[in-house]
Amino acid sequence: MRISRLSAIALATLAFFQSATYAVTIDVSNLSNTPTGKTSYSPSNNQYMSTMFRTTAFVGTADPIASITLRLQNESGASITNAQVYIYTSTANNIVSSRRPNTLVPNAIFTGNISVSNPNGSGSLTYQDVRFNATNSIVLAANTSYWVVFMSTPAQKVNWLNYNTASNVVGTNVAINPFAANSTTGLPGSWTGVSSLPNQFEITTVPVPEPSTYALAAISAGMLGFYGRRRQGVKSEVNS
Repeated sequence: MRISRLSAIALATLAFFQSATYAVTIDVSNLSNTPTGKTSYSPSNNQYMSTMFRTTAFVGTADPIASITLRLQNESGASITNAQVYIYTSTANNIVSSRRPNTLVPNAIFTGNISVSNPNGSGSLTYQDVRFNATNSIVLAANTSYWVVFMSTPAQKVNWLNYNTASNVVGTNVAINPFAANSTTGLPGSWTGVSSLPNQFEITTVPVPEPSTYALAAISAGMLGFYGRRRQGVKSEVNS
């Protein structure tokens, strides 16, 4: 079957614009490491768990976060729907062990579902990698420290796995700090340092198309219109 020139241009335009708009980038990940321990839930209080990271200088336009994946262990025996992960600001803009989570970045809330089973790992370190998707468009500032925060209730019984070194980190836009902090309220001033081991997570972003992308799409659309009008004109001449 022959594909008309008009159809070929339409398909090429669609493929180009979709690839430029929806490609997901892993900005930071330490999930390639084998877990060696875990930050455990509290049997009597809500447990806010966190790990610090710092953005570096972004190249071009800063990109909105698509998702955050955490390496978790569900000990409750029940699935958990609409669990949430947050991004907090830091009490200071540098990575040292005395820093703590401060306040929630506006609208930086991510939701996901935690299944009953932990199909990976073995023994006391079974786990599942749970993706939490953005509920709003969140863009972080460059050269700034933040915290990924997860909260488990006593009934949920979810642990966040960690590992014993800051090596094997994938990504160029974020540096992971090998430090974690816990809180029972999540409020400023309530956080205590509990470990020098980084909890395991991954942050992905969706690149924002550059202005040139829109320009090329506009040119392609113009070509579609030109060929469409030309083809219609040829048909009119033949029928006259």
